[in-house]
Amino acid sequence: MTEWIKAIFALAPKMGALADAISEEMDALSMDLVTNTYRVFEKMMMLENKKRRVVNFKVFRDLLKGQLTKDEYAFVRMHIVKGKTFVEIAEVSDYSKSGASRKFKEIMHKCEEYMQKLTYSVDRLIEEYKDIELVSRTMGLLK
Repeated sequence: MTEWIKAIFALAPKMGALADAISEEMDALSMDLVTNTYRVFEKMMMLENKKRRVVNFKVFRDLLKGQLTKDEYAFVRMHIVKGKTFVEIAEVSDYSKSGASRKFKEIMHKCEEYMQKLTYSVDRLIEEYKDIELVSRTMGLLK
């Protein structure tokens, strides 16, 4: 689950752009006068479902962020979003390298417990996001 939480924090900013791209694709599709109406409707439903899941990915980040203190969220941003190592975090904080690593594990555990309360398991996340290329590529890198 830790890899998924890392992906949620890392990708949430990019998911807004992906949702916009899906909306543009839906707009273009709505103007398609050539394709069979049933096929257009089918494609629109698929895109709407994909957009909902993309937006939910951002919502996960907001919900997880709400469970963290400002310091914990800053810590997550430094490590996941900005790519700082635990050594680099230790240099600018009151943590030792091992303390920074331990703190990150505590934060991830807190996030994991919250995702479980939301009834999201690793299997459910895989099932819901396996067809979203940005997510599947990122998960491949995190493993």
